[in-house]
Amino acid sequence: MRRQQRSRGEKSLNIRMLQDTRRETDSDGGRGGRCDFVNKRPGSGLLRMPEQKLIMVVDDEAVVREVLCSYLELHGYRTVSRSDGLSAISCAKENMPDLVFLDIKMPGMDGIKTCNMFKKTLPSSPETGIIIITGYGSPENVEKSFVCGAIDVIKKPFDLEAINKRVNIWFELRSVFYDEFARRLVYRERVMEIFRT
Repeated sequence: MRRQQRSRGEKSLNIRMLQDTRRETDSDGGRGGRCDFVNKRPGSGLLRMPEQKLIMVVDDEAVVREVLCSYLELHGYRTVSRSDGLSAISCAKENMPDLVFLDIKMPGMDGIKTCNMFKKTLPSSPETGIIIITGYGSPENVEKSFVCGAIDVIKKPFDLEAINKRVNIWFELRSVFYDEFARRLVYRERVMEIFRT
């Protein structure tokens, strides 16, 4: 009876994760024990944790890339950075980011054109949020940013805590809403609620 109560409260282990594993047990004479699962496939890890989210920072200013990437890494995200739009698109084809911070004013292809290219050329781009960061937050640039598919526009200089809140909102909504339009709409509503002064 006691054993049944305890087993109901325990979380079940996904059996498919245990393929190609062997179980090693060590009992201590009925007083408790240890059970280890050892993966037999060479080069594979032991019951891996879900992969960290990848965030791309695209800005021609090295200091912006370094500060933003360092901050995001401190919060548990993987980051990749690029200094221009073309190299960002090329990199994203290899490693599709979950979220992109994209500067508007860059040499070569600007942020608006880069955002349009992300949406047109990358198959899983609806799952990737694009947040425009800019020192040129004119109403015209803000409108162009939303038209090209960005979920948000942040003016430089930006507050890192505000960045973190936006990242958290995006990933929370991405896991709930499968429809891109609904996700973007609810994201904007949540951001407006949080940052209302």
